[in-house]
Amino acid sequence: MADLSRTTLPSNTVVWLDLLRGMSAQAVLLGHLRLFDSATTPLQHAAAPQTIAVIVFYILSGFLIFHTIANKIHISSYNFTSFFIDRFCRIYPAYFASLVFVVIVDALYRSFYPADYLEHGYRYRVSTFIANVFFLQKINIHQGSFGTATQLWSLPPEWWLYMLTGYVMFTLRIKKTITFKNILITALFGFAPVCFLFKGNPITGVGMSAIWLFGGIVYVMYKHLPVNTTEQNMFRMMTCFSLIFLGCAIQRYISSDYGYDILGAFNLSGAFLCTVWLTHSHRCDFLTHPYTIRASKFFAGYSFSLYLTHHSLVLLLAHSWPTMAIWIFCNLVAIGFAYIFERNHREIAARMRTYFKIEVKA
Repeated sequence: MADLSRTTLPSNTVVWLDLLRGMSAQAVLLGHLRLFDSATTPLQHAAAPQTIAVIVFYILSGFLIFHTIANKIHISSYNFTSFFIDRFCRIYPAYFASLVFVVIVDALYRSFYPADYLEHGYRYRVSTFIANVFFLQKINIHQGSFGTATQLWSLPPEWWLYMLTGYVMFTLRIKKTITFKNILITALFGFAPVCFLFKGNPITGVGMSAIWLFGGIVYVMYKHLPVNTTEQNMFRMMTCFSLIFLGCAIQRYISSDYGYDILGAFNLSGAFLCTVWLTHSHRCDFLTHPYTIRASKFFAGYSFSLYLTHHSLVLLLAHSWPTMAIWIFCNLVAIGFAYIFERNHREIAARMRTYFKIEVKA
């Protein structure tokens, strides 16, 4: 998850992206609640809200990482090591803590409902935990997600795409010749993204690497195409295009048996691009309202923690808790989790730079 609080994007755009991030995290939670709510029909369709939300997360991630790179690429003292520290401190403390959290929650699950846990075949073992620690699940080494945290399959391709893109942009930019070491590291970072581009199944998300790159392409188009949505005609045209793209995406997902359909994600990326352009218009003044700004910051502030922690809680509590109570509890846990493990990531990054004697000059 990239951080929007210190960027050069227009304030309206930042609010809109935060809203998307917060709403997507809630959509994942609500989608999983529907799956495990015995009072409703199980929602296994490709157009399930959690599936669409993960795609939005990937498009957002590609967009924001390309934005981060574009902002830092001209700073000579900012290299791949600095980029790695920033990404590591933003993601890993909360991610590792969530794995420990799953160890505890799953221990309760195994204690209270051992037959149910065994029936679903959750992988509660040391080798799987270690594979997850190093973002190696679901990349053809016969290791899946740890325990009930099956949603964590989406983290490895994203993490390795960060590393691949950052290494290529920040390390190879200053190289006049390509060495064997450069090729080896690029291949190492690129292995997982390639696995998620060509191989897998609907559960592992074939094509997720391409969907992430769609987000990066959207950023390039956003920055370099002269679209002025302050003009009335252009605003109307972008609104129509966003609705057309969105409609095509919905139709594609409804008619497809595969939730991570590339064409559906392409259409969703087009809708996303148009909405980002639309945020520049004064007609989107709802994004300047104090309540909108506060809500966007609040829900986006713990969206990553909600994504990391909710699924294990849903599975444990679905046996005896009502759906609304689970939704509230998952949000409360995620808020506390983010407060402990996410909010100080900049300070942690600064300490790491100091420890490794890395100085970044603007």
